[in-house]
Amino acid sequence: PPLTAKGRDELLHYAQDPARFIAHAGGQVDGHVYTNSLEALNSSFDQGFEKFELDIILTADNHYVAAHDWQKWQRMTGYSGPLPPTKAVFMKQPILGQYTPMDMAKINAWFTDHPEAILVTDKVRNAEAFIPQFVDPERLMMELFDWRNVKWATQAGIKAVLPTGGLLKRFKGDLMARLQSLDISAVSVSRNFSLVEQTLIKQLKDAGIKIYAFHVNEKQGVGTSYMICNERQHFYGMYADQWHKNWQPRCDHE
Repeated sequence: PPLTAKGRDELLHYAQDPARFIAHAGGQVDGHVYTNSLEALNSSFDQGFEKFELDIILTADNHYVAAHDWQKWQRMTGYSGPLPPTKAVFMKQPILGQYTPMDMAKINAWFTDHPEAILVTDKVRNAEAFIPQFVDPERLMMELFDWRNVKWATQAGIKAVLPTGGLLKRFKGDLMARLQSLDISAVSVSRNFSLVEQTLIKQLKDAGIKIYAFHVNEKQGVGTSYMICNERQHFYGMYADQWHKNWQPRCDHE
């Protein structure tokens, strides 16, 4: 059925709320995704994002840097040496020949210069090691993959701990009680989660837990506008390659 005026207002309220959108891998820059670059952060900030996801992995000499994985990074830089590289080597490889790579010094400098921005991490497997390295734990949200790290990060007092969908699905016992005992306010799940875990989605929403969807751009034709128009009822928010604060999606059923 076509949207009513009230329905359109509700849709726009969702679509233009920056709290609901996380710049995926730094966000899109010049049509490129997954750069995890300084330029991507700057572009996303200019579009109105407030939350910025970076994939954080370790170099050969045990330094955190922003890259999705070493094979993808190798393809995006043309680097032909051993993997993983050292931090010094990583920092000398421009991404796609033009974008600035980021180590923790550059990440911290950027978030210091943008004091309202929130970092959302992916890939980090040791919250205890990472949290002290970020400039402001109160502006840190971490997607985490095991209960030990979830518990530690919760006790460390970061802004939010995001257990992943896989962790939720594998839990044996009363999941809602476990999440509430850890004071979990948000989770991070694949967009496909809503297709197969409808009961769990409802339980999370009923418990007041915010659900952020990733894999938003994995399938042809499923992007930010599609998600806003068709699946916003499942998710509080989403990881988006692109979005801006005046976003006005046009939906097929309008």
